[in-house]
Amino acid sequence: MSHLTTGQTIGGYHLIGAHKDEGQAPKVLILDTNVLIDIKNFYLHGPPRKHEGLKTLLQTFPMSGPQSVDINYGWAAAEATWRRGGTPDLARRREFVYAASTVVNWSPDEVEKRFAHKRPPIDRDKRWLKQPIADKDEVPDSRIMLAPHYGSILYLMHLFNTRRQEIKQNPINVFRDYYEWTSNHLGIRDSYSTSFALALICGDGEEKNKVNGILKLSGDESGETLAAKCWNVSRDMLMLSLSEGNTYGRADGIRSKTTCLDTRDSDP
Repeated sequence: MSHLTTGQTIGGYHLIGAHKDEGQAPKVLILDTNVLIDIKNFYLHGPPRKHEGLKTLLQTFPMSGPQSVDINYGWAAAEATWRRGGTPDLARRREFVYAASTVVNWSPDEVEKRFAHKRPPIDRDKRWLKQPIADKDEVPDSRIMLAPHYGSILYLMHLFNTRRQEIKQNPINVFRDYYEWTSNHLGIRDSYSTSFALALICGDGEEKNKVNGILKLSGDESGETLAAKCWNVSRDMLMLSLSEGNTYGRADGIRSKTTCLDTRDSDP
């Protein structure tokens, strides 16, 4: 059933990824946290009729069968679990992981059946109350993977705020400094991070406004508020860099697979 290409919209969800082979359906979907939230809300709260878009998504990309797609919800679960500068919320993690691990493994026919009920699936699930809350030591800290992307955005904000006059006169020089520093010190080389910085430093007014919109900048943020906004966007950068790496076979020991980020946002 998964005959759609990257850049398409399924049930209100957007598939965003590198276009290695135009027209090739994704083999891997990395779920954004907003999709995981929808899955959790459907499973625990319902009613199913409010989640028809999710139904379409699940039936389009089943995890089993000849047209199967590998659905990765681990990174979204990590975002829901780990807070910037805080400890993991393990009770929250249990809800997200249990709902996702159940729902993504349904066949298209089972999806049809489950969404036909008026009540949420949790009402008929006797296993839920027996699910233990994971121990902190059992949950890997994903923030180590996030740190380079977080650092790259913080450095970009530093350059943008301290070299405004140079950006007006010689933006390429400022962008070169950004690219060389983040590449050499953080190992950041993915296209999304690069285009993000290029738009903010070298772009026209419309492109700069688009970046400000993604970061949700008001212009008068405190240092702490700005850091929190950069943290949130770095999650999207990580997921998009993973989809790019999978698509082009850049990850060690993993063969190339067309991969998309599946998100409710049209421009994460």
